[in-house]
Amino acid sequence: LRASAARIAAGDRTARLDTRGRDEIAALARAFADMAAQLDARARYIGDFAANVAHEFKSPLTSIRGAAELLAEGADDEPAARARFLGNILGDVSRLDRLVTRLLELSRIEAAPEPTHSLDYAALVRRVAERRPEVDLVIASARTRVRGTEGHLESALGNLLDNARRHAPPGSRVSLELREEAGALRTTVSDRGEGVGPEHLPRIWDRFFTTEAASGGTGLGLAIVSAVVRAHGGELGVESTPGQGARFWFSLPPL
Repeated sequence: LRASAARIAAGDRTARLDTRGRDEIAALARAFADMAAQLDARARYIGDFAANVAHEFKSPLTSIRGAAELLAEGADDEPAARARFLGNILGDVSRLDRLVTRLLELSRIEAAPEPTHSLDYAALVRRVAERRPEVDLVIASARTRVRGTEGHLESALGNLLDNARRHAPPGSRVSLELREEAGALRTTVSDRGEGVGPEHLPRIWDRFFTTEAASGGTGLGLAIVSAVVRAHGGELGVESTPGQGARFWFSLPPL
């Protein structure tokens, strides 16, 4: 155990232990092996996350650098060119600002301790819906309490509603339902928009995946929803037929 701990501390995540046996040392070895596996998974997650961030930041930074170099080389003397390049720089800076804000929100959620507070989830749903007049709300559940973090659940629900509103046809309504199904509190957000293409469904919850990069999408809104739901011990999914809208749902274990 001491030798394996030293190897892991030195950065060798391949250290393995013999966990056979039924005595206390074997139990300790199994606990140590579980810890090592979790540390390895976390390290891989951080590596993948850093690679994703670098990739997403590289494009706008390259664009900003290119525009600045052109301005420095004389484009600043032409009013139309100057306005175009400065507009490009401001647009890329705004995208970077949105990315940083979303990343900070996601990191706070993923670093938060396990939810321990009991709260009235139905009241939270009503409060979020009331701030969005285009939402039709239906609550059909006698059980309303969950163990959770209020701000994180509000963020997840708000992200789903804002996503539905962006994809709904102008003037149409967004549906929000809370029902008890199979012993869980299931929240469903539906719109009548263009729907999600079948080629996108497998990646819909991935960090930085977006089909709206040109209009400012960061690809982190649904990743935040996924992080919140999983931190609360829930499940989530999406059902969609192109041209007939989409139904995003997540379920939480009630108290």
